[in-house]
Amino acid sequence: MSYVARPRPVAEPFAEEHQSLAERLGLADLDWPLAFAAIGLIAFSVFTLGQATTHDVPGSPGYYVDRQAIYGVLGVIGMFLLTRIDYSRFRELRVGIYTFLCVSIGLVFVFGFAARGSRRAFEFPLFSFQPSELGKVLLVLALAGFVIDGARRGSSPQRTLRYLILGLAPAGLVFLQPDLGTSLVFVVA
Repeated sequence: MSYVARPRPVAEPFAEEHQSLAERLGLADLDWPLAFAAIGLIAFSVFTLGQATTHDVPGSPGYYVDRQAIYGVLGVIGMFLLTRIDYSRFRELRVGIYTFLCVSIGLVFVFGFAARGSRRAFEFPLFSFQPSELGKVLLVLALAGFVIDGARRGSSPQRTLRYLILGLAPAGLVFLQPDLGTSLVFVVA
């Protein structure tokens, strides 16, 4: 019987230096067509907004364009930052996410800006923040965490009723603002 020696893999001491920039930034697995589509949509919307609102603010023809471009850049940065987060961690944060959702919607009743008979948003110097809009995503994340955790314990009608109540509580708060459209989205979620 003959023995054939197998070559051992040689450790590459400078392997990190040979990584591409995308690999070093953790963007190698990014869905680039989707990212470019989002950037293209932002660019097209800024251009269209510029054409439609040039004469809306006297003395500042680019008022809306500048704001929208800044928000677009911040959105793209946020998109890239969110790709760096391990989304399975959201399951562990489900109680905190749900609490933040309900508290932020509840605080609108106390500190929110009233317009046209409803109190929906917080007013800041450069923008307004409507917690119910972010709440749509947060509700899906929190409920997914609760459902996954509950599925490990088995299903029961009581558990399903709890999930239904968890989903309807923020929907009820949004309905009281009143914001019927967003509260219906919460019910569907």
